[in-house]
Amino acid sequence: MTRVRRLYQLRRLAAQPRRGFTLVEVLVSAVILAVGLIPIIQASNITIASMRSDAASTEVDALVSRDLNWISWYAKAWNCTTGSYATCTTQTQSGILRYNAAQACSTLAANFLTAASADAVGVGVPSRPFPVPAAAGVAQVLQAVEGVNITRTIALSASPRPERLEVTYTYPGPPAIQRSSSVLIQAGGWCQH
Repeated sequence: MTRVRRLYQLRRLAAQPRRGFTLVEVLVSAVILAVGLIPIIQASNITIASMRSDAASTEVDALVSRDLNWISWYAKAWNCTTGSYATCTTQTQSGILRYNAAQACSTLAANFLTAASADAVGVGVPSRPFPVPAAAGVAQVLQAVEGVNITRTIALSASPRPERLEVTYTYPGPPAIQRSSSVLIQAGGWCQH
């Protein structure tokens, strides 16, 4: 009887449908899962792009501030005496500005740029983050951030304030950043109109 019983059980098991998933059920499940993951992937992509944009913005701000701080420092330390820009020096040891005789206001800013581009970094002079152009109005590439270049343009201010420089930084982004600043050349207080 046990043998007959075993045969009966084997036939019954063979007659029952097998348990498991059909191919159609597996494909439907995969499609539902994919549709559910799409918003999550989009949200993570948006978050990553936003983080990159914030990081680029922070880096650009830091580079621009460092460069503008140097230009502002040099504009305070630069000293012009009688003659051409070759006799203009930075007074970094004492921090005291001395003016023996002023130069023409019309050439002051141009002479300042020439001196700033040629001045060697010495004792007491902070290191220049980026080269300064010897002439005004030149768009100068400073550095790439996230594969996009930061450019700086230094323009001479029009009269009646020729002792001012207009410094503009441009970063096309993302995010797009444009920062402008006016820098007063302290020696301009002694220039002759």
